[in-house]
Amino acid sequence: MSFNEQELKEHCLKIIQDSRIKNKIVILCEGLIPPKDDIFYSIYDETKINENHLNHHRIWITGLIHKEAYFLKPDIQEVFDNQYIISPFISPLYKEIPVNLENIYLDMVNDMTNDADLQIHWSRVIKRISHLSSFHGMEIDKFQHFWQEEYENNQNLHYKNKLINAVLMLVKSKEYWKQILPDDNWPHSPYKFREQLSLEIGKFYSKQDCIVENHIPFFFKTLYKLIEE
Repeated sequence: MSFNEQELKEHCLKIIQDSRIKNKIVILCEGLIPPKDDIFYSIYDETKINENHLNHHRIWITGLIHKEAYFLKPDIQEVFDNQYIISPFISPLYKEIPVNLENIYLDMVNDMTNDADLQIHWSRVIKRISHLSSFHGMEIDKFQHFWQEEYENNQNLHYKNKLINAVLMLVKSKEYWKQILPDDNWPHSPYKFREQLSLEIGKFYSKQDCIVENHIPFFFKTLYKLIEE
């Protein structure tokens, strides 16, 4: 589903006013356009969930722009590499070669100036990564070049992961996820393959610690606590 700014405002207001969400949690997975931005800054402290604030919200948004971004986080490389899929093993491919998430990150950055929606809202969404002070107030084209330089010239894995998270917080990931395809041994549709792959990724997240750095497990932990109250 894709909305312009006015349509999204109307859609969110409709959700808020719907009696069916009373005493329920609503999780929104595409957090680019208001009125969701105020919720974002309340729920997230840099890239970590603010536990105290989360408990007071009934509308949650994911910290990354699309839910598919969670399928492309650096740790997920393990899922692609360790042949978790099905037997016989079907190789996940991106642009006809085995998936290397680093190639996807570089493509996401290279394509940023082609995203008209991102360019329109850039001055606002760049604030989401204000914790990276070296990128403060940077124009989108300068961001591209500076990010690439920082990523290629820095060997600190923790900092590189911060750079990757910044991209996943700014750039829509859905179209890149859709470009992950099975090899020729897969007998079904690419959609069915990604569906199977997403289940394996879900298993990966189910084994993660429920800490504020891990959004998906922490969301579920919080939901269980609310159910028990």
